Order: sequence, then structure tokens, then C-alpha cells
Amino acid sequence: MVNRRTIDDAVRMEKENSKLSALDDDFYQQSRTFLQSLYEELKNYEPGSSKYNIIQRGLKNARDQIEKLFELRMWKLLKKSALKGEDDATFDTTTLTVEERKTYNELRKTITLHQQLIFNITEHKETDLEPVTEDAAQEQNIKTETSDNSKRNITDEYIVVRVLQDIPQFRGIDMHDYTLAKDDVAVLPGINADALCKRDIAVKINLS
Repeated sequence: MVNRRTIDDAVRMEKENSKLSALDDDFYQQSRTFLQSLYEELKNYEPGSSKYNIIQRGLKNARDQIEKLFELRMWKLLKKSALKGEDDATFDTTTLTVEERKTYNELRKTITLHQQLIFNITEHKETDLEPVTEDAAQEQNIKTETSDNSKRNITDEYIVVRVLQDIPQFRGIDMHDYTLAKDDVAVLPGINADALCKRDIAVKINLS
């Protein structure tokens, strides 16, 4: 069961180790339940009372620590996805949460495709790029908004975003098919990510 101590311990371990520490599959779901319990407990006390202030501070600290943990682990996950190391074959994805495994797999697909695009360029191979297409509910808006950025090289930029609502399958400018659900964290081509963020369907995650 996740509590303030387990959250603090997880942050400490991530700071002390260069590799990803093991977390339970449902660590973030448990964290959400823990935060919700603090919200509910807060309702039992008068705002401004000493007990209310103590719980409120604990809630803020726990939330800040969870966000810090996410940032620490996301940096490691991005590095692990992008760089091939000697331990790649033995990388144990069971140390990741459910959300992190999904993100890692998406990152690897995107980076592999990016590497192939660069290989095609350096080997003087032509890359047949099709326009962005997606489910009818999304297609017209994303096409319109991405057309203004058509001069940008598709290999220039990938952006990490958090999805705010379910998105039917669509094909990114990098020719990769994406099917995203609410609260998913994904790495998308900059053009597609910008289009979704402008429509308040996703928000960028600042990892700096």
C-alpha cells in the first residue's frame, strides 16, 4: 500500500541510483488512491484549523514528491529508450509500472522509426511520406492545423504529452499509428503534438 513513506523512499532510491528502481505495477494507481484519501480526510476539518493545515501540507508534499518521482523516472526511461547499451537485452521491464511499460514501448517504436528515417536519408533512399490521416472525428482538425507546419522536417522534434481524453487511432506525420486513451503519456511528432495541445486534447510535459 502506497503511503507518504513509500513515496519518499521511491524518490530517494531514484535519486541514488542511475538505473530505474523497481515499482509495483499499479504504483501510480495506488498513489492516486492515497491522495484521494487525504482529500477526503481534509473534508472532516475546518479550513484554517491546525489539523486541516497539517493534512493540507502533507497532501501538497505527497503530490510534489509523486511529480518529482515521475520526472526522475521519465528522464531515465527516455535515456533508456534512446540509447542502446550493453544491458539492453537484459532490461527488465517488470521494474516499470503499467503506464511506464506502455510509454517505453511507444518510445522504442518511435525512436526505431526515426532511426530508419535517418538511415534512409544517409543511404539516399526515398521515404514515401503520406499526409496525416485519422478517424473521422479527429481527421479534419488535425490536418488543418498541421498544414501550417508542413515545412517542418518530421524528424526535427518529438514531444512528450499527457492525453486529456480518448483519441481514436490516427496516423502521425512519422507514419506511425497512434491510439491514445485519457491520461496516457506518449511521445508524438511535434506537429501532431502541437495540434492536439492547441485543441486542449493533450498537454505538453516539461522535462527540463
